[in-house]
Amino acid sequence: MKENKNFTDKSQVEEMLDTLFREGPTNSMMIEAEMNLKESLEYIKESTIFYGTLTHPTTGSLFLAMRRDQVIAIDFGIDEEKFVAKLEKQFDFPIYCQPEKTNIALQQVKVYLDGQRANFDLPTDISILTDFQQQVLQATQQIPRGRIATYMD
Repeated sequence: MKENKNFTDKSQVEEMLDTLFREGPTNSMMIEAEMNLKESLEYIKESTIFYGTLTHPTTGSLFLAMRRDQVIAIDFGIDEEKFVAKLEKQFDFPIYCQPEKTNIALQQVKVYLDGQRANFDLPTDISILTDFQQQVLQATQQIPRGRIATYMD
């Protein structure tokens, strides 16, 4: 059974703090803290989601989200609050509006909507989609621009 130490004597706490501040952390404590910090920073870098907005006559407000420099979501016909709520529901990561992180992708979408581009060279991450959703998305990529196809097609 673990012993539970309660420091009710203020002098004991002060003495312990004095010792810690006088001696400082050990080398192993510093190495462990550095490793934890690096892991935390890498996690933040890998998991943070950035989004930006494009307003276009064809779609109105269009929202695009990226993580790890890959497009993970595009949506339109909804407001920003609903877009962010959908992202929060799908991902358990921090979400920030940072248009500068999504400018290149949004520019490609704009040029596409303007009719001046037929293909994209944007890296995408569709891993959150189900296998069926991924198959449907891959099938829709075979439909030529401006053409309509049904599920039966």
